Amino acid sequence: MHTTGGTMHTEPSKHDRSPSPGNHNTGNGACKNCNPTAIRIEAADLFITMPVTQILSAYIESFETSEHNLGKYILYQTDFASGEAIIADYYLKLS
Repeated sequence: MHTTGGTMHTEPSKHDRSPSPGNHNTGNGACKNCNPTAIRIEAADLFITMPVTQILSAYIESFETSEHNLGKYILYQTDFASGEAIIADYYLKLS
């Protein structure tokens, strides 16, 4: 981001989360460059408030693995200042 004559201009950064056309496999919709563990962590974070009884039995094992990955991620993040917000959000969801 920079300013020119009082006008602010934004340019995509290398950390921009917007998908670029080349990042997706159009064959099955899966992201070629995505980390499977990161996807499991995000999925567990989304479904953590859902009662286990509402999860299909075929997905219980995957969900438990994802929950485990989320727990490890949260514990790792607590070493950083932003991690305190992450763990607070996690426990708020569980309460």
